[in-house]
Amino acid sequence: MSAATPVAVPDNYPALIDRAARLFGDAEAIRDGDMSMTFAELAERSDACAAALVANGLQPGDAVGLWAPNAWEWVVAAMGTLRAGGVIVPVNTRFRGREAAYVLSRARVKLLFTVVGFLGYDYVADLEAAASDGHTVDALERTVILRGDTPPGTASFDEFVATATPDGFAEAAMRATAATGDDLGLVMFTSGTTGLPKGS
Repeated sequence: MSAATPVAVPDNYPALIDRAARLFGDAEAIRDGDMSMTFAELAERSDACAAALVANGLQPGDAVGLWAPNAWEWVVAAMGTLRAGGVIVPVNTRFRGREAAYVLSRARVKLLFTVVGFLGYDYVADLEAAASDGHTVDALERTVILRGDTPPGTASFDEFVATATPDGFAEAAMRATAATGDDLGLVMFTSGTTGLPKGS
């Protein structure tokens, strides 16, 4: 009897999500408090987030900030960003407005996923305060609130995902298929403990 032919593992994250949905569709992928999500549901939600990003003008290589704690929305936003061809830029949840503005500005973040109310902080207000002191994020076009109240000028995560269009789904699928393991997908910044944060 010949050995089973090994299944090739994709070399990019969008394909890995699709593979996991096929192989483990009904198995639990994420548990966040009372919320449970299967691998199939994770793929569906990531697709919808990617389609919304495309519908809102995200281009391949554009930077997307994630300034939020661990949560299922963080995972969906990150996977959706990669599927749409974007670059994830995580921001330390301990940063205050000026520090976050520096990271977001250096990375030229176009869209920011964040929260309001984590540990009592309002990240949107922090950024606005930093901007009033001259620390602006010039490339930032839209802010989406993953959890918490939605201040004026922002959108909730549900509202944002609802902007997905059929064309957005089709374009995101094309970008996911075209992605390779050599594409830039993540820019991490140091904590900046002994100086300004450095991205790599």
